[in-house]
Amino acid sequence: MSESREDGHYEAPIRALAGTRAGARRARIATVVAVALLGGAIALAIAPSAGPPLPPRVRSPDIAERASATPAPTRGGQPDASGGVTSRRVEALADLPDRPLSGSPSVILVERWGADARIVRWTAGHGFTTDRTIDGAFANLDDNPVFPILAPTSDRLLMLSIVGSEPPGDHGRLVDASGTVLWKGDGLTALSGAVWSPDGRLVVAAGTGGTWRLIIIDPSGGTARARVVTLPAASIPIPSPNDRVGPIVVTPRTLPLGFSADGRWVYGGVVSPQLATITAVFRVATDGSRAEAARTLGVGRPDGLAPALGTLGGRLVDPTTGRIAEWRTNNDFSGGPPSIEVRNADGSYAYVVDVGTPLGSAWDDEGHLYVLAADAIVFPDETRLVRVGPAGTSPSGAPIYETGPVAHAGLIGLRDGFAALVVSINRPSSGSQLVLVDLTDPARRAAIQLLDENGGSIAAVDLRP
Repeated sequence: MSESREDGHYEAPIRALAGTRAGARRARIATVVAVALLGGAIALAIAPSAGPPLPPRVRSPDIAERASATPAPTRGGQPDASGGVTSRRVEALADLPDRPLSGSPSVILVERWGADARIVRWTAGHGFTTDRTIDGAFANLDDNPVFPILAPTSDRLLMLSIVGSEPPGDHGRLVDASGTVLWKGDGLTALSGAVWSPDGRLVVAAGTGGTWRLIIIDPSGGTARARVVTLPAASIPIPSPNDRVGPIVVTPRTLPLGFSADGRWVYGGVVSPQLATITAVFRVATDGSRAEAARTLGVGRPDGLAPALGTLGGRLVDPTTGRIAEWRTNNDFSGGPPSIEVRNADGSYAYVVDVGTPLGSAWDDEGHLYVLAADAIVFPDETRLVRVGPAGTSPSGAPIYETGPVAHAGLIGLRDGFAALVVSINRPSSGSQLVLVDLTDPARRAAIQLLDENGGSIAAVDLRP
């Protein structure tokens, strides 16, 4: 059911969504769920230093009990008169209106319309609106996977295009709202991503050969220049002599995590995507003058990481204590679920999250960890959003949000006291919807379906005020 691709991303959710039908809607559903999953860090995690033995990982009892009580035909089917199998699985989207939710964020979609990029906004109760169209953002990028990363100001896109594993590396292109190319260059590692400064004047992209690119936008806005920074020797990924274990590629990558509170540093880590282990933490001065190893992420200090929304650090790192929610994949890819461990800021073990199979996780501004859990990683019979208790268990009471059988679900993120999710179905019909739910008053929720007429294929998703 699942496999490892050459790019190191977990394949199961996309394959499961594909079904047997072609079309733009299926591509949009698969892409937006993939974006939500990658934001949830299924394949990217910060791993611990040595610590005490971990307790066994088991399903949360209430999820396991309800899953075992589900009739088998819901998931598999039953024999018909001819000896074949007739599926009786019925998946459904929530019957929720698109209604106003005061204080809720907007969901921002970057859609690919031919060569152009459209920035589309869903504000609860107001449907989809197009903020702007960036002409030619995808021009001449038809043959390669492309990952657009939108600036916080929503007026610039860094387009990362996979070229291949050999030099000159992957390609990058920075375009502004008018479609003007401010910068383009090679030597990047597209799958390691990039991170924007809060003011949208600097974007830091991972490069090949133990380097990063600091792409600085000229104050006049007409051009940009890239400064190549060599990472400290202890932070340069060193592939093992045999970097392939069965179907798994374990070569580590340098990943940008976010900026410091004072804006003078950008933090990163060396991560093995499949094995979810970190071998180094480092930081680079935003003026490109220094790159140095770091013992910790320094959360809480002026020069420490300030976990920000829309960054990998902002999803994995508790902004109040510096604790890290570490995702671990099943490293033999036999179909077993991923798991989440929480480590203290100093790397010591805190707890294992025990709420079921995680499909996404994020910290809120007050240091609470929320997890979207299920009874299976694909085609779950139920999913539920819960706030994790201090020992890694879910609190008593009803989930904040839950679904019945669906093809898949993903947690886009948390912002302003709300959670944004994407849910998709594939049996007996295909469809998907975006959901917003108030974390403190779950009765306040809204949803909107992603239909063919809503736009082109979705290439990125984010939350904004």
